[in-house]
Amino acid sequence: MQNCVILPIECDGRDKALRIFNTLNNRGVSLSPADIFKGLIFTNKNDKDRMEFAKEWKTLENQIQNSNYLKKEDISFLFTQYEHIIRAQYSEVDTVIPGVLEFWTKKDKENSKNKKANFAANEDLLNKEETFEFIKQLGEFWCNPYNYLNPQAQKYFAILNTFQNRLWQMVVSVCFYEYKKNKNSDIFDIILPQLVAYNALGLIYGKGGSSGLFWGLMKANVNIIKENKRINIFEPSINLPDLKIPSLENFIDFSKKARPQQIRYILALYAIMYNQNQVMEWNKDNKNYSLVKAEIEHIFPRNWQNTNYNGWDEKEAQEYLEQIGNKMFLEKKLNIQAGNGYFNKKKEIYKDSYFIEARDLAASSQKDWLKCDIEKRNKQIYDAFSKFFTSVF
Repeated sequence: MQNCVILPIECDGRDKALRIFNTLNNRGVSLSPADIFKGLIFTNKNDKDRMEFAKEWKTLENQIQNSNYLKKEDISFLFTQYEHIIRAQYSEVDTVIPGVLEFWTKKDKENSKNKKANFAANEDLLNKEETFEFIKQLGEFWCNPYNYLNPQAQKYFAILNTFQNRLWQMVVSVCFYEYKKNKNSDIFDIILPQLVAYNALGLIYGKGGSSGLFWGLMKANVNIIKENKRINIFEPSINLPDLKIPSLENFIDFSKKARPQQIRYILALYAIMYNQNQVMEWNKDNKNYSLVKAEIEHIFPRNWQNTNYNGWDEKEAQEYLEQIGNKMFLEKKLNIQAGNGYFNKKKEIYKDSYFIEARDLAASSQKDWLKCDIEKRNKQIYDAFSKFFTSVF
């Protein structure tokens, strides 16, 4: 504090002040795309409209900061989502996608394929009144997405939020655009199950990363925009040439090798497949619980005694322990209580769960959980997914 120099700079107008501000920021911490968008829009407004715009921008910033869903984002997120919508309007599925700042500000710039793909900049959309109006509407949606969804669609949306990346958000944004443009209130009910299923297929086939699903998601956006009456928005692609579940053997192999986050997505989806009455959130003993935050329970425990148990040996146990048929969701507290006990002991704990399948297992008459039970449940889960994929694609 003893070595600071305060340098006042007087400006004779807002335009010059903004230019100096941008120059100083470019010499230090870079401006975010949101800061640049704000400055560019502000500069192109007259004095009367600037104050109103500044208030609306600040209101939108506050909405995002106070949102339980978007509090880690800024307004740049909304411009990114709008970029996907505009690209879909142009039927653009090129995976060489411009950065959000370039897309909105770099006019006539060619990409690596010699294509002028910055559609928003080329059309000067940033300075059109309807652009920020839609950004505000999009912000209202993403700050409060559950307000726009019926209970069943809310379940699918919650499951999507457990997926390993956020690419699926662009399809939801295109759904919102269709919802606003054509007053299509059924769009989320139609699209969200397909989107959940497409992500699940990507995981099962080992294509759940960004590059694996990107083209399919962009093509789905185009199908929503161009054919708003189309029921099936997803098409076969190089990474997913057949929108069907692979063989049972491949499905089991996936379940053994999958990361916990991937298994959580599969189990969350299976929980509502198992019983449509499965609740997503509940309160018990003054604590809030959520299906998508549950823990993975190994019905036959991972840590077990070295002695044989009803014909099991260690080699066989390792082969079956990580199969999907041996995994289900359970509340954290109950999962700790269940520990590494055997099935007949765990049943007493399962009966207190809010997971319907856990309660059904608790009500069963069987006392052991053996290889044949895991194999049977493997097939049950596989058949449920096969039926689900067939119904949505």
